Amino acid sequence: MTTKWVDFNAIKAAVTMPMILDHYNIKGLVKSDGELRGSCPIHRGSPRTKTFAVNVSKNAFNCFSDVCKARGNVLDFVTAMEKCSVRDAALKLKEWFKVGDTVDSESKSSDPSRAPNVIESLRDLFSEIEEHNSKIAFYASIVETKIGAIKERVEVLVKEV
Repeated sequence: MTTKWVDFNAIKAAVTMPMILDHYNIKGLVKSDGELRGSCPIHRGSPRTKTFAVNVSKNAFNCFSDVCKARGNVLDFVTAMEKCSVRDAALKLKEWFKVGDTVDSESKSSDPSRAPNVIESLRDLFSEIEEHNSKIAFYASIVETKIGAIKERVEVLVKEV
């Protein structure tokens, strides 16, 4: 079995959010001050809502809906749309847009000059993991805050009874 190495940075640099929106045939987003706004294609928001925003210059998106709250880069968007891992999203983008540097692990091990590419790919992978870990930590802190508020409310209610 061969493992495909994916250069996440190369894919994020080569693929833009407008390219992804075109790929998914997402229409009806309105341009405003360097952003595209409309209903969220991830949670299929109402056409009347404008909770989905794409910052074209930053190549990032954000859904402000309480239902979705999805945000991130092109990899995160494909991950949400396809319900797959970030790695699988990168492989899909590479295939769809013919970008990124993927090499079979067998050829990497047989060619010593490829070692820097393996190291760079590992750095990219760790960078993606750190990014997702920070998102997890952020949401965990929100959950902890809400749990604390619930506990305080329960204590007040218990005292009242």
